[in-house]
Amino acid sequence: MKSLSVGESLIDIIIRPDKDKIFNIIGGAALNYATIYAQSDDNTSTLLSNVGSDEHGKKSKVFY
Repeated sequence: MKSLSVGESLIDIIIRPDKDKIFNIIGGAALNYATIYAQSDDNTSTLLSNVGSDEHGKKSKVFY
């Protein structure tokens, strides 16, 4: 089965005050859905999205 996810890609900023750390994790509903769907057997998942040109978008270029 194939899926096409269309939507935003963004950076989730996770703050862990107990560990004094900040994590930047690429996410967004469409990306999260495509990732989970692709992990199922016999599925092909495609993401159609746009990545911004700001600081966070530059960190996301691994997906180009």
